[in-house]
Amino acid sequence: EPDDLLDPDLDHDAVEGVEGEVEVTVGGFVVDRDTGIPDIEGTDGEPVDLDLLNGILSFTTVGDLAIEPSDTRPWVVEGLMPRGGSSLFSSSPKAGKSTTLRTLSFAVARGVPFLGRATTRGSVMYLALEDHRELFKNACMPAYQLYGPQPIYCHVGPVYENDCVEPILDQLEQAICILKPRLVIIDTVIKFQSIENTSDYSQVYTALSALHTMARKLNTHICMAHHASKAGTVLGSMGFQGVVDSVVSIFRRPFSMRRLISSEQRYGAPMTPTALYLDPKTQMVTHIQTEEIKAWEAQQKAEAKA
Repeated sequence: EPDDLLDPDLDHDAVEGVEGEVEVTVGGFVVDRDTGIPDIEGTDGEPVDLDLLNGILSFTTVGDLAIEPSDTRPWVVEGLMPRGGSSLFSSSPKAGKSTTLRTLSFAVARGVPFLGRATTRGSVMYLALEDHRELFKNACMPAYQLYGPQPIYCHVGPVYENDCVEPILDQLEQAICILKPRLVIIDTVIKFQSIENTSDYSQVYTALSALHTMARKLNTHICMAHHASKAGTVLGSMGFQGVVDSVVSIFRRPFSMRRLISSEQRYGAPMTPTALYLDPKTQMVTHIQTEEIKAWEAQQKAEAKA
């Protein structure tokens, strides 16, 4: 029966409607007796004009959301990194974080899958704030020689905000507006955003929120690298994980040198723990262990024992 659609825990009032019909209201909203769905135009008997709400808060009905044109490419990395969003990429030091991020940058620039997930092709901004310029160049050369020039714009080396004419966030926003990247990688975020106490939730949340808001505003994805403990947990406050849409973690398999990658996220399907393999030809990571990789790993183990 239609009445069964009404929530028994809410206060329902019966009032006389047009032509003597009985209307049911829930919290001031007139309810359709056939569906149990409130009619927003019947609030307290007066229609609602959403155009009058012209401040910072803007409201849209679910019905209007449903008929909005859909973004045909809502993901930078399918089901993992949304456009207009942010992510945290964490691992313990020297566990393969930067190598995996370079792999991600080339995948997006070329529009090829990243660890089995489709990407939306576009330019990439890469802030390698912990890297030595020559060593970063050498790490990129195998992929460059194999795939040729790609739209990856790199800043290599530290950022000293005291030397900046403009605030560093303003410079980043200006660069995004000019280069229009699909993906921005900041490796690492604490080298970019000054956070006095990384265990202070308020400080961390405020610093990362500025980047998350920028990603939403400019419809790009900002991926922030950060360090983790040897156990794989993100170092510092929970604010690092609270701001972003997804947290991608690299950690070592127990009693093994094999790296695994997994994710926890707000949208999309999380990545279950997946083994990472280093491709000796490109010096990039992959989730597929080819015969060539097996042979190369066996050779590395033999040389290590010798």
